[in-house]
Amino acid sequence: MTIELKPGGETIEVTEENKKEYVDLVVEYRISKRVKEQFGAFMDGLSELTPKELITVFDERELELLIGGMSEIDMYVLSVACGIFCRLLSYPRKG
Repeated sequence: MTIELKPGGETIEVTEENKKEYVDLVVEYRISKRVKEQFGAFMDGLSELTPKELITVFDERELELLIGGMSEIDMYVLSVACGIFCRLLSYPRKG
């Protein structure tokens, strides 16, 4: 599969003179254009759930933490939380 990074780019040979432009175009494609459709769908879904005004108060690290959670999981805390949740599920209910 060939991706044309710029109009007529398929016929342009990469040389020392145009190597920087080529690398810039590849990076731009890989970072933005390749995932444009998926990112658009993600943003549409996020916008349905959360008003844009609420999202803009967070910086990129805070937003990453809110969306993806912590990168390290404390297994002790997780096991305690799961134990409490499981006990709540098996607790007899009134009514």
